[in-house]
Amino acid sequence: MNALDKRTYMPFVQAGATLTPEERKERRAQDLNSIPHVERRHFCYVRGLAFDLIKWFFDNYDLQRKGMTLSDGYFTQAVPLVVATAREMIRYKLHAEAQGILGCCSSSAFQRQIEWALFGFDGFEEQYKLRVADERHKSKTFPDLDDPLRLWFVMPDDRVVRLEKARGDGKGNADYFNAGKNRADNRYFFAVKGMCFAIPLALLIVERYPQALLMQRLIHPTALLRVKMASGVLLTMSRWHSTRKCLAEQIEGYLHSTLPS
Repeated sequence: MNALDKRTYMPFVQAGATLTPEERKERRAQDLNSIPHVERRHFCYVRGLAFDLIKWFFDNYDLQRKGMTLSDGYFTQAVPLVVATAREMIRYKLHAEAQGILGCCSSSAFQRQIEWALFGFDGFEEQYKLRVADERHKSKTFPDLDDPLRLWFVMPDDRVVRLEKARGDGKGNADYFNAGKNRADNRYFFAVKGMCFAIPLALLIVERYPQALLMQRLIHPTALLRVKMASGVLLTMSRWHSTRKCLAEQIEGYLHSTLPS
């Protein structure tokens, strides 16, 4: 998941240290970071493919544990296991922070990314909230940093049993890209889509109004912010789409020659 990639917590390389607090806040809300656009699409595709394989497995197989059949393994096994691992990752981050090991992000930013990564998929948000409620019920301090970390992946008592008749229609989801978007990805791609639609209008405004009028704030500062952000997004796209590269270069030219800094 992107929560483990330090680039998730870094701004666009092009922006560097020039971002204002307002810009940083808006980029965090839209999950705009230094992960290249094409790479992010790849992450979504692979994640969607993985979920399709998991669905296929539990549509065709059940798990047995100590002679008991565990039906609907996606919700009874896969989702709880991933959620438990996610909560342990957050607890590990809190352990490290308590020891003065800060890393590349705060524990709150890390937890937000973990939750965004999970909440876009069936069953995860509900299971996550149940897990959090259970943790709070069992411990006076949340989370209990003195409790040993618990990560488990080996379940020796389980065995795989093939179903006589598969569940569902067996078709799966061929749109791996959209199936693999988590909540952070939805924020990011929604922001990028909005920027791409706004760019032609923004360029037209910049071209027709002289710099003096811009300085008089006939264009709202938020609009200027979005043009700057759109420029950075398009630059990350330029590796895989020549027309976007050309448009990004035009935007950069307008920003440097026309817009106030």
